Amino acid sequence: MGTDMTAQNSQSWLDTTLPYIKSRGLYHCPSDNSPLWSSMDTPRQSSYGFNAYFIPIQAPYYGVRMGQINRPAECILVSELADTWQQDFFRPMYWGDPPKIQDADMQMMEWDRMQQEPMSLAIRRHQQGANYVFAEGHAKFQRFSQTFRQTAGSPPSVDWYDPLTP
Repeated sequence: MGTDMTAQNSQSWLDTTLPYIKSRGLYHCPSDNSPLWSSMDTPRQSSYGFNAYFIPIQAPYYGVRMGQINRPAECILVSELADTWQQDFFRPMYWGDPPKIQDADMQMMEWDRMQQEPMSLAIRRHQQGANYVFAEGHAKFQRFSQTFRQTAGSPPSVDWYDPLTP
């Protein structure tokens, strides 16, 4: 996302990739049975969400450029979204215990404390896993526990969402 984006004129990643993809149909996973696809108020735009660490208006990094990513083959850029998720992005900086950014309201929207997993991602849509697109370009099926793991009270031992993870 090399363009300068502000809150007033931000453009969805779906719109910026459409000229290359050429069909919005590609944004709909055949296994995504979300009721939001037929919603009149908040229609679903995509089965897939963009990692907010890369969005220029999102703390803590306010956009990360590809050259800054420490491990591109282990950094998730796009993930499948939960059936009830209305946005086209997800915010992993609010996941975990403790999260990278302390904001109780945001964490309550993103993180299920009982299940210890994000509410924004469809982490079991395909045989207890999901499909992910990585920063260097490959796509792969993974179980969520392969992409993020944390013991409560400690930093994550696995975090494939934060592009600056060493």
